[in-house]
Amino acid sequence: MQQLIFFFAAFGGTSAAFVATVAANNFFFAANIFVNAANNFFFAANIFLNAANKFFFAANIFLNAANNFFFAANIFLKGGKIFPKPLLIYIWCAIRKFFCIFAAVKSEILKPKPNMNKLKSTLVALFLIPVVMNAQTFETDVLKSKKRNGKDITITCIKHASLMIEHNGTRIYIDPVSEYADYSKMPPADCIILTHQHSDHFDTVAIRHIVKSSTKIVGNKECIETLKKGLAMAYGDDVSLSSSIQIKAVAAYNTTKAHANFHPKGMGNGYVLTIDGTTIYIAGDTELIPEMKALKGKIDVAFLPVNQPYTMTVEQAVKAAKLIAPKIFFPYHYGQVEEETDITALVNELENTDIDVRVRQMQ
Repeated sequence: MQQLIFFFAAFGGTSAAFVATVAANNFFFAANIFVNAANNFFFAANIFLNAANKFFFAANIFLNAANNFFFAANIFLKGGKIFPKPLLIYIWCAIRKFFCIFAAVKSEILKPKPNMNKLKSTLVALFLIPVVMNAQTFETDVLKSKKRNGKDITITCIKHASLMIEHNGTRIYIDPVSEYADYSKMPPADCIILTHQHSDHFDTVAIRHIVKSSTKIVGNKECIETLKKGLAMAYGDDVSLSSSIQIKAVAAYNTTKAHANFHPKGMGNGYVLTIDGTTIYIAGDTELIPEMKALKGKIDVAFLPVNQPYTMTVEQAVKAAKLIAPKIFFPYHYGQVEEETDITALVNELENTDIDVRVRQMQ
């Protein structure tokens, strides 16, 4: 009887072991299927990301080619015929915004840990391009006059390099461009200041919307020749807009040898506006240049461009800000060109100075 019990026990143990072995084999087989599936998923994901990279690379080539086309067209088309049809301008603006947003999506997706909230907001922006195009909400800063009983100065940051400055009933526009605002809905200009003829600074359509018979226009030689009206200014020239507003043209150009063709010396201007004793430096498209030394300690508000290869790097902008030492510094003309401007790094570098850095939506 004991032998029979032992036999059945042994048989049961063997059977249990066999079942356990089969279960383990099934488990490892299932695990192997899972691993293979995971491998296939990541392989497919890698193919997708490679395809996405190629798409974005092609898109960048297209965008650069389109930029070059518009830049060349702006050089050769004269007499106020620089893309005068608003439809063409809005189509071009939409294309540029589309690719800028797509580039932001790409950079976020390819991160090891994408920020889903940022990704969602970017994707929402992609589908709201028509709304963004027509938005007329701008940031403003009000500066108190340096003079007793003087009038406040209101600076409106429109976008990129486009600004509006108002003082005591006088309205000044700097580099108005239709891509950044619907100027048909903007109040008329008493003065329009133009730094240079590139399409992100000079737009005859925007100018036509805000100009009136008494509007004074000042700009570099190329812009004034195209408009066939206004005052052409070169470095060192100055003009009085009124008893309380003076405008002086200053140098603006590239110093990096490989970038000198973008803004050669003598082509475009920067400007220093003196409004009721307050000095505002509009640098235009420039890098860090020796002429900035003459501005040291004389500037209350400075607008400095920060986007290489066309203007300053973050490092150059920091050096320029420290050299000029304005009370208030607005980074402008920044954003993603070949690479995104690190505005946070710029602010951090100037944190322990007496300069009030004010970041506005001036991409």
